[in-house]
Amino acid sequence: MNEKSGLPTSKAARLFKLGSLSSVVSASYLGQKVKGLFTAPADMADSLRRAHVRNAERMAKTFGELKGAVMKVGQMASLQFDFLPPEMAAILSRLQKDAPPVEFPALDKVLQTELSAGQRTLIRHIDPVPYASASIGQVHRAQLTDGRQIALKIQYPGVDSMVDSDLATLRRVFGIMAKFFPEVNIDPFFDEIRDRLREELDYQNEANNMNEFRGGFADDPRIIIPNVVPQLSTTRILATELVEGGHLRDLEATATDQDVRNAIGETIVSSFLRQFCAFRTVQVDPNLSNFAYRPPNTLIMYDFGCVKRFPPRFVLGYLLLTRHILRGELSRVSRACQVIGITQAGGGPLNAELFTQFCIKALEPFLSDKVFDFRSMDVVSEVVQMGAKNYPETMGFVVPQDEVFFHRVLGGMFVNLRSIHARVNVHRLLTPYLADISYPEEITAQAI
Repeated sequence: MNEKSGLPTSKAARLFKLGSLSSVVSASYLGQKVKGLFTAPADMADSLRRAHVRNAERMAKTFGELKGAVMKVGQMASLQFDFLPPEMAAILSRLQKDAPPVEFPALDKVLQTELSAGQRTLIRHIDPVPYASASIGQVHRAQLTDGRQIALKIQYPGVDSMVDSDLATLRRVFGIMAKFFPEVNIDPFFDEIRDRLREELDYQNEANNMNEFRGGFADDPRIIIPNVVPQLSTTRILATELVEGGHLRDLEATATDQDVRNAIGETIVSSFLRQFCAFRTVQVDPNLSNFAYRPPNTLIMYDFGCVKRFPPRFVLGYLLLTRHILRGELSRVSRACQVIGITQAGGGPLNAELFTQFCIKALEPFLSDKVFDFRSMDVVSEVVQMGAKNYPETMGFVVPQDEVFFHRVLGGMFVNLRSIHARVNVHRLLTPYLADISYPEEITAQAI
């Protein structure tokens, strides 16, 4: 444990915390198994729900303290509607909030290691109070000797060396649930997180992503992405110009004009659709702290460490699926699932009726040519409730690895639109992307 920072950085300390969590969760579910031998099914269901809540509380506390891969897993798991029991997902969603900060002296050591003496002379002052904190790094304001205001994102010390051991231990923790619920497959979830985390740990990679997205949105004045300061950017430090705006979270509590809320909401949806449908490359960390706004309709995007490049077939499959649902062609949904790569556990035929019900609920804002009031309906909660009602049948869907971040960004976007009380006709924003699409040649013509 780093006493000054409060961040457990030694492998032994982290293994102890995660090992303790694993033991407690394991004992909890073992107790549920034993109890099930002597308890009526209805009473057992209530007992199991209570166990999910207790274990999720334990996980959220431990994950938030450890940060790094551990916190990232908790954040992502909270938006996996077909992965966790809904009671757990609701509690782990707290990890989408800002992480507790790490004190600056621990981060200053990273600066001393990463930057040469010559590079450090470019910095006149660094504010030791964090501007923002997250799972693997923390942002501080700074001023350069030429007067420019910048944002310095500094990686937590030793977090890169913790990832593999953290993920291995977490796989065991979630593996306990997988044994209790054998229909749950945790491998795609952890494989996807491992791949993205290794990219996210490389701040040079994030700098490249920022430059790529800035170029992609160069023709859209509503999107602002800060410029990278390459002279001070390394693998573990990312320096960018300081571009400020109103915090999206503030829109929830302030008396901002509804037209501004709607315009910002439309920009959020437009940017997502362009990323997913056109770029097939999406910034997939939907935390509200990663965005700011300027009236009337400008969105500032900050964090590009977690970027997902979706396979063309995956994107096409979801566009086809959405078009079928819009047209009422529900019998063709299973064909779109074939393109996406969604199957049924055990190799049997896909429970297309149940899957279609989920899609209709999850895509509801897109399905009618009218303004959708996100404040009046919590799409994510309703999907979670549907999962609870149909649990464990929903665990029978086998989804590709790419679903992990698709769920995260789509669910996160809906949560953000609800938070800012936006009213947006998202149907009209989507329909242009559904016009010129068709099935791959190997999919039979009967599906079209």
